[in-house]
Amino acid sequence: MKQRITFFLLAGLLFWASRGVAQVRDSTLVVGGLSGDTLHIIHENIPRSRFWGNSWYGGLSYNLSRSHEFTANFGRTFGNGFYSGAGFNLRMNSWGVGYSRYYKGVSSGQTVSAFGEISNFFLPPGTIRLDYIYDFTGGNHLLRPAIGLNLFAVDLMYCYSFKIIGPNNPFRHGFTAKFKFYFGQKHWQKNYPSRC
Repeated sequence: MKQRITFFLLAGLLFWASRGVAQVRDSTLVVGGLSGDTLHIIHENIPRSRFWGNSWYGGLSYNLSRSHEFTANFGRTFGNGFYSGAGFNLRMNSWGVGYSRYYKGVSSGQTVSAFGEISNFFLPPGTIRLDYIYDFTGGNHLLRPAIGLNLFAVDLMYCYSFKIIGPNNPFRHGFTAKFKFYFGQKHWQKNYPSRC
């Protein structure tokens, strides 16, 4: 019971934090050449803290392994986009906490987790993620690295859960499909070139 209260207090602290720490200023990086052409890289919506980020993160996922696991995650994201005439690229660095229920045969269990994630969309379209998981039911502590394909709001990933402490590992090899939501994308940092 104490663990659940601590989990919900942490979640409340994340959502009640001040929005005043979000954005700070714009800047320009000037790159000059011998040809006389000057390229300005303009940065807009630069956040005060990359760790705190500039938007909220929410995610729902299904993990198929030795168990069927359904997870809800929430946290913060630092979104960074580069836009040019040739296309665009988005990078999202996210962290947060999660809660899941898993089913193995007729038995079920619950976990809480903390995660860090780096996603890139469009080139290359990939995601790297690391979860630290505590299993209430079995008393297991697990570490789960994952890597996969990023389609901006959808991730398709392979993962493996390593047992750190505990009697068994209810997951091991797994395949995860994750649906992600970014709330406040208008605050993401924008970078684009401007020639003079």
